[in-house]
Amino acid sequence: MKKIQAIGIINSILLLLILPSVAAVDTFDTSTHTISIKNAQTGLLVSEQISLKNYGNLPCDEIKFWIMQNAQTIQITLNGRNQALEYTNSGNDYTCNLTQYNLVVEKDNITSMTVTYTIPSTTEFFEKTLSYRTASLTIIFNDKELFSGQFLAAQSTIHPRLYLPTNSPLDIITIIAIIIVVVLLMAITLLLLKKQRRKRKTSITESEELLTIKKTNLLSALKEIEKQHRAKTLSDETYTKLKDEYKQQAVDVMKKLDDLKK
Repeated sequence: MKKIQAIGIINSILLLLILPSVAAVDTFDTSTHTISIKNAQTGLLVSEQISLKNYGNLPCDEIKFWIMQNAQTIQITLNGRNQALEYTNSGNDYTCNLTQYNLVVEKDNITSMTVTYTIPSTTEFFEKTLSYRTASLTIIFNDKELFSGQFLAAQSTIHPRLYLPTNSPLDIITIIAIIIVVVLLMAITLLLLKKQRRKRKTSITESEELLTIKKTNLLSALKEIEKQHRAKTLSDETYTKLKDEYKQQAVDVMKKLDDLKK
């Protein structure tokens, strides 16, 4: 009988020792979670603003969060403090132990955490797995909203696609194709000029015809580069350079036509 009572007392003591640690784990809810992603010299700069509330019965001294692979220069701050918090991680799961800073999050209190890091600029999909239940999640890339969700469960995974504003090989191919088209058009114009010279046709009507052909070719080239620019296969810089060049040539041709008609 005494042995049974002793075992019962020991079990009670162990239970009391275990319960605080159990109750203090995973007692957070995320009220708002905003992720901002922007281009930077070192890649893509990610800044996560997380508002956490302790809904448990005991203070919490541990905060968990999830970061995608290939993240670098990770920094975590709490409640706007300048001091960066240390962390441990196992794969993508990170943990901050607040006891080393003499910090805890009391019951029903809200704390604000900021997590910043960089990821490669070649990242096609941004990934995020939620460590806690989240009332509101927003993901923004270069001031454009990519994702917005509410009342998301813990361990929910989101992976919106990032549309990177970088030049792809297709842009170079398109530029080469446009240049080839323009060269062909100019070559046709030169052949027509040579043909006219061979026939020794020097009348005003013939000159107007050649200038009109050149004008038509230049206007066609302008329309082609505008079409490629709208399709985002031609960069702004290349489009502006080509447009100014062809537009100036077209203006010169139209002036010559006007002079002939006077």
